[in-house]
Amino acid sequence: MRVPALFAIMLVGVIAAFVTASTGAVFTDVAASTGNTFTAGTVDIKLNGSDTQTAQFNLSGNMAPGDGEVIQSIMSNTGSLQLRYALTITPAGTPVAISSWTGGGGATLTATTARPHALTTGEQVLISGTTTTLDGNSFSVTVTGTSTFQITQSNPYQSPAGGTETSGLGVTISGWTGGGGGSVVATTATPHGFVVGEVVQISGATGTNNATFNNHNFTITAVTSTTFTFADPGASAAALTGGAVSTYGPLLSQLQWKVMVGGSCTPNTTEPYSASANITGGTYLVGAAGTTEGTSYTPLASLTDGKVFGDPAQGPQAGDRQLNDSGGTETLCIKVIMPVETAGQPGQTPASPTPGYQGVAGTLNFKFWAEQTANNP
Repeated sequence: MRVPALFAIMLVGVIAAFVTASTGAVFTDVAASTGNTFTAGTVDIKLNGSDTQTAQFNLSGNMAPGDGEVIQSIMSNTGSLQLRYALTITPAGTPVAISSWTGGGGATLTATTARPHALTTGEQVLISGTTTTLDGNSFSVTVTGTSTFQITQSNPYQSPAGGTETSGLGVTISGWTGGGGGSVVATTATPHGFVVGEVVQISGATGTNNATFNNHNFTITAVTSTTFTFADPGASAAALTGGAVSTYGPLLSQLQWKVMVGGSCTPNTTEPYSASANITGGTYLVGAAGTTEGTSYTPLASLTDGKVFGDPAQGPQAGDRQLNDSGGTETLCIKVIMPVETAGQPGQTPASPTPGYQGVAGTLNFKFWAEQTANNP
C-alpha cells in the first residue's frame, strides 16, 4: 500500500519527537564531599621554653683571665613540622656606663664614662638609658679624653643624666686594595681603634666580589690608625666600593668556646667562674674534651662568620641539628672561657705590664635559625 508522502513526513516527525523526549528523561544523582580543610604546618623553635632569652651569660664586672662559664640551653620544637636549626653569634656593640654629663641645655654635650671608652673621633655610638630624647639615637663622637667624649645634639636641647653609650656600630670604609693573591687592606674614613687579633665583620660593600666580603668575619693581622689588614679570602677587593666594618671588640675576639649536645653540665653563672668545670658525656659540636686552651676550646676567629654549628642558609647544611615535630627536644651545654693570654695588652705579649683588657666589655647575640626539613616525616 502506498503511503502518502505527507503522512510519511508526519510519522517521521512524531518518531523523532518521541526519541528526543526519551533521551532527556534520564535518572541522575550527586555525591558531595564538603568541609575539606587545609592547614599549613608550623615551625616553632624555643630556647628554654621561650622565644627570647636575655643575658644567659652574665660574665660582667669580675671576669679574669682563666675564668669560664657554663650555661644550659634546652632546645624544643613546639611546631607541627620537623625542623633543622643552626646557631650563630654576632656582635651587639660594646656598652659603657656614663657616669656624668656636662653642657646640658646646650648644643654640645660632654659625657664622662665609668671606665676608659676606647672610642675614636668620628665613631658612631648609640645612647640609651638617659630618659631623654637622646635615647635610641646614634651620634658621631669627638674624643676629648680616655674617659670623655662629646656629641652634638639638636634643638630642643636635653640635659641627660647617666645612661650608656654603645660602640662597635660600624666604621665607614672609604677604600679597598689587595685580595686575589695577597692580603686585603681596607681604609676607614675615620680612625678605627682596632687592634691586631680583633675579629671584624664587613657589610654594605658594593662592586665585584662583594658577596665574598659582606656579612663575613675576618681577623685583623695589621693596623694603622685608618687601615686594617686581613688574610686574602680568595677574591680581589680592588673593585669594591664603600661598606662598613663592625667589631666584636678586643675582648670578645679572644673568648674561646665549646658546645656539647646530649651530655651533662652544671651551669655556673655566678662567681667563682671556674674554667676547670667541664661539660661531659655528650657529643661535642664545637671544641673537644679537656681544658686545653686553643685545643679543647675553639677561638671566635675559628668560627666561620660566627657560625657556632650549622649554617642559616636555606636547605640542608653541614652541622645543622634536627628536632622532630610536636615536642622534639635536645639539651645544649655551652661553655666560654677567657684564655690566660688575654692578660696582655691587645696585640702584645701576655707579659705586657699594661693589661689592655681590664675593664673592657662586650655584648654578643646568640641566634638560633630554624626551618622545616625538606621531607617532613
